[in-house]
Amino acid sequence: MASAKKSPNTSSPHKAKYDVRLEKAQRILAKYGDIDLSSTLREMRKHDALKEEAEHAAYTVEVRLTRFEIASIIYIFKQKFLPHDKLWLFGSRADMNQKGGDIDLYVQTNIIDYNDAFDKKRSFLIELKNAIGDQKIDLVLDLGNKKLAIYDVARNEGVRLV
Repeated sequence: MASAKKSPNTSSPHKAKYDVRLEKAQRILAKYGDIDLSSTLREMRKHDALKEEAEHAAYTVEVRLTRFEIASIIYIFKQKFLPHDKLWLFGSRADMNQKGGDIDLYVQTNIIDYNDAFDKKRSFLIELKNAIGDQKIDLVLDLGNKKLAIYDVARNEGVRLV
């Protein structure tokens, strides 16, 4: 069984995060036995970085969603879709002068297989609704194989999130 390294003897804001990660990694290790602890910690750091990036991006756009909703949308999008895929918010939630409305999202993706893209869309929507609550969310997927007017509207009138 692999053994975990002890935390450094420093009192910094990062020490608390390190201790939490170490404790979580030790619980995983106890539950699953001999696993690659360094890759587990690396994966945790990757998710922390994605969350920080999403939270920062939430402060750079002006739309009719909360910062938490924007950060959640961006974070989950980056987890589910490809690194070079793009995401826009469009419709009434992108217009500061309107009221109400559902959340309209447009994704321009490099995924070629329709079934794979649909699975990612479904997984994204399920996780997003779990994160922000059950709201009406429409997601338009552009696989690059059709030219629809809604794609132009979303790109030209929407707000790019990713």
